[in-house]
Amino acid sequence: MIFERIKSVGLAHNSYLIGSDGEAAVIDPRRDCDVYIELGEREEQRIRYVFETHRNEDYVIGSGELSNLTEAEVFHGPGLDWRYGSTLHDGEAFRIGSLEITALHTPGHTDESMSYALADLSSGEDAVMVSAGDALFVGDAGRTDFYGHAESGGLVGALCVGHLESRLSEVPRERLIIVVCNGCHRASLAASILLRVGTRIYAAVFSGA
Repeated sequence: MIFERIKSVGLAHNSYLIGSDGEAAVIDPRRDCDVYIELGEREEQRIRYVFETHRNEDYVIGSGELSNLTEAEVFHGPGLDWRYGSTLHDGEAFRIGSLEITALHTPGHTDESMSYALADLSSGEDAVMVSAGDALFVGDAGRTDFYGHAESGGLVGALCVGHLESRLSEVPRERLIIVVCNGCHRASLAASILLRVGTRIYAAVFSGA
């Protein structure tokens, strides 16, 4: 399995290239896509899929550009008129080589937020890691106030806590959860979710001020 993190200089943004047996997927690509092309060529991986965790307001996502360069299919969560790519269904799975990527609808940070569970079928069917986008961080949780005060409480209570806890409880306790961005005042919320579902291993990817 190939796993590469690409950090955007000056932004709190990380993207990922995941590959196996000559095939690859990119999660949350940035606009300048040469880095993914170069990584794919270096590792001899053809980029087949582009997965978005959620809509981003702090940088321009490069899904369209990367798809034009590679003919990769673009996928994102439900509930928005994206006008590009295809909408995922909760539990939808994709194969790249020996890897299986399963889409998990994890609303909270945004209504359409998606997480991606990665299993290496050459060693077992259980997920070995989860990419949670901005839905959940180590010591933090994604903001839920983008839809205004009237809706933010419902997103936190009904979606972020309940739904995330339910979905993360499906992941084996010893598996790795990959998280992105910075920590701040929502630490107790994220910690309580992770502790309640029994997660013990975290990878904190801090990427900006």
